[in-house]
Amino acid sequence: DRGDGAPGASGGDKGASAPKPDKAAQAALAAQQQRAIEVMARQAQAVQDESKKKGGVGTTSCRYDSSLGLLTKKFVTLIQNAEEGVLDLNLAATALSVQKRRIYDITNVLEGIGLIEKKSKNNIQWNSKGMGLTSTGEVKHELDALKASVRQLEGQEAMLDDYIALMQHALRDLADDEGAAPHAYVTHDDVRSLGCMQGETLIAIKAPAGTTLEVPDPDEGLDGAERRYQIFLKSHAGPVDVFLVSHVQGQGGG
Repeated sequence: DRGDGAPGASGGDKGASAPKPDKAAQAALAAQQQRAIEVMARQAQAVQDESKKKGGVGTTSCRYDSSLGLLTKKFVTLIQNAEEGVLDLNLAATALSVQKRRIYDITNVLEGIGLIEKKSKNNIQWNSKGMGLTSTGEVKHELDALKASVRQLEGQEAMLDDYIALMQHALRDLADDEGAAPHAYVTHDDVRSLGCMQGETLIAIKAPAGTTLEVPDPDEGLDGAERRYQIFLKSHAGPVDVFLVSHVQGQGGG
């Protein structure tokens, strides 16, 4: 009995130490990797679409689409959006539809200048120390702060664009209003009363379209001489009128 049982026990031990692969777990892992690849591919496509919008018609060629510069933009986007800041190079190569050596071309440069570092085999992350930060979490925090700042500046820019468009529209309406024409002027006193014009020499110029104006550098060719302020106006379409608007000392008002 012992002879029969011992081999059986031994065989049971061997079977427990080398379990068969779990097909369900492998399928789940494969599905997870496929979802990650699809997300990366969408991120890369978004970068490519944005680059085409900024670059114009000439950037729609296949040569541009496969250029190292565009590929690097896509790769950096994948790092920025990678979970916990760690990017799997195998998944990145699949998502970007390029050979892995093309990915290595990018990582070699980024690693050489200290922007990324190897986390493990085929995995890289931002080099927080090289960027003056102490952890991947700080890198993400800094990146989020910069993105928020960019969004804020873009909002301010849009607001200013709206104000400019509103003022331009108001000026066009004012110029087209015949009833406002008699009042479309400013007086000398109006200009002189501006705080930014106090103590400044202000000259008003009325010239036809196409008039050129040149202001030489007052310090050019001085060699110890006193600075000279000059303005040169040139017109081929008619006379140029120049008016001194600023107040001259000793001159009365009006």
